[in-house]
Amino acid sequence: MVSIADTRSDAEAVRLLQLAAEKHRFAPAENHLGAMYFAGRGVPKDLVTAYMWISLAADSGVQPAQKLLPTVSQSLTAEQIADAKLKAQKWKSPPGIEAR
Repeated sequence: MVSIADTRSDAEAVRLLQLAAEKHRFAPAENHLGAMYFAGRGVPKDLVTAYMWISLAADSGVQPAQKLLPTVSQSLTAEQIADAKLKAQKWKSPPGIEAR
């Protein structure tokens, strides 16, 4: 059973991971954030967003992300994977430059 305290802790963890991933582009935080989205811990479950964050971490050489990415992929359609890859590409692009 999940307690309210656990839910708050998860939500706070997501907030801190989001900050580390977005502001500092810290790859291990991207992996953990993706895992939180994959499990629906602290955020609503979102497999496309999970794939996006985990793939960014995997591309940066984070081994746990490289191992988790195939598992996440199995839960997605080809269209969802393409959407997640596009989101990741846009995330990697410098501001003002559109990803293709």
